[in-house]
Amino acid sequence: MNYANKRGIEILLPKFRHSSSGYICNKLTNKIYKGVSSIKHLNSNVAETLYNMRDRHFDTFLDFLKANPCDSRQTEILITLDFFSEFGQSGKLMKIFELYQARYNNKKFKSIIKKETNPYPVEICERYGKETDKQFKITDEEGFMNEIVTTIPDKELPISTRLEAQLEYLGYIEYTNPKAKNWGFILDIDTKYSPKLNIYNLDTGNTVIIKMSKADYANSGLKPKQVIKYITDDRPKKKIIDGHWTDLDGTEPWIKAFNIYRA
Repeated sequence: MNYANKRGIEILLPKFRHSSSGYICNKLTNKIYKGVSSIKHLNSNVAETLYNMRDRHFDTFLDFLKANPCDSRQTEILITLDFFSEFGQSGKLMKIFELYQARYNNKKFKSIIKKETNPYPVEICERYGKETDKQFKITDEEGFMNEIVTTIPDKELPISTRLEAQLEYLGYIEYTNPKAKNWGFILDIDTKYSPKLNIYNLDTGNTVIIKMSKADYANSGLKPKQVIKYITDDRPKKKIIDGHWTDLDGTEPWIKAFNIYRA
């Protein structure tokens, strides 16, 4: 990875139409796409099937889902990792997939919608179905689904969800945003002495250890897998020597103030 960066070669997350089971190199763009089978819970068979679909045209993500070779867990993982970004942002695609799951059973469309449990806009149900006192019977499946999709905002999943997914399914965090200065993702917390927060900085991609007083931590609500914005100050380094805290050379960062990101 370091060598590639020095040579100006981008190593990108797997993408639909660009990634197969293993790494794919593109000399024209100087980019390398990671292999799909490197993702936890994915495998080479699914990866190659997806890659073999690279030249197929899909008008919408719904059209793709009708030919989707992945199971539901694999689909959710790939959505969260922005594998299908050509169809829209991850938050919208997840809602579309949830809609698809709710409306289909073994690829068969559920045409009956009971009014007492109807989660969809009534006017859309009226437009694409026949109404009785207790239910709607959808008669234009494609029109109904396509219009429901237009009501879903095109936005990303919460950043904490995306970071946690990268860590869980890739084994590392790929995300960086130079504008996210002083924002970090808590990887873990060591509370043996003064709590030590292992933080992935979103602006640089570097991992740092930052301390916090026990009193401040006790009421902080901080825990791993949270995104926080924080301010630090430097304090003298200390170490227990012969049972006593002893000042050492140099300083180390301590959290002075923070805010927890809540999507």
